[in-house]
Amino acid sequence: MPQDQTAWSLIRDSWMDELTSEQFGSWPKKSISEQTKTLFAAKHEEVSLKAIEFQVRQGSTARLYIAGRDALEEFDLVVLNPVDQNGWEEFVSTYRVGFEEQLVMGKAPAADMKSFDQTARMFRSFKWAMAYLRLPTNVDDKDACSKRTYELRRAIQTLRSAGGMKDVSLWLQGTEDTSTVVLCASLFEPRITRLDLYKLPLDGSTKASQVIRGSSLSMQGLVAMAVQRCNVIIYQDDKLGWDYPQSVAKKLNWGKELQIRDVPKFNE
Repeated sequence: MPQDQTAWSLIRDSWMDELTSEQFGSWPKKSISEQTKTLFAAKHEEVSLKAIEFQVRQGSTARLYIAGRDALEEFDLVVLNPVDQNGWEEFVSTYRVGFEEQLVMGKAPAADMKSFDQTARMFRSFKWAMAYLRLPTNVDDKDACSKRTYELRRAIQTLRSAGGMKDVSLWLQGTEDTSTVVLCASLFEPRITRLDLYKLPLDGSTKASQVIRGSSLSMQGLVAMAVQRCNVIIYQDDKLGWDYPQSVAKKLNWGKELQIRDVPKFNE
């Protein structure tokens, strides 16, 4: 347990050096083109949805989807969701209600009218935007966190530039494996307001969380570094496992704390 900020800074810097040189050492060293392309911008009733294609690496692109209240020019916050295959199917199921032509190519999940209506009501009630990034699935286990974290970083940068969200409060959220990607990306991108991490793994049991295997890193240490930078909320079925980041934040009086909350029961 670090006794003061100086001791903590030494620990944090050594962990960040290890992340940069070892776990994420394959990240591009040269700057990536900031050129983007708006693939579509459509609206259905009061909901707008657009897709922006951006460069991840040389010769590799990804798509960022941004949804919100149609014609709203200023947002209070934007929530960026990196999604795996299950999350992508939920996204398509929700938004195909109004954007089938833009989203559905071949076999796709059935439209979820209830989910779309709930999303539309949220946009009417709050000046919020939702953004979505489909993470790559065809990656080796040992490279999963590195490649996905870098892609999320590029999505954050694109959201703030071509997405027009430069000065908008940014929240990131992920579930299980994607929560590790969110956690790691937040350590490298500035001005993240909040992380919502659902069922964040404590160990290296998932693809992305293997980032800590064979190293001095721990999930508790990664969370502690994130708590120093932004508000962090972990959703799980108990309150156990995160004593270290909670104690460090309290000891060093960061003015932020790690919150542990129950997993919401959305279907009850």
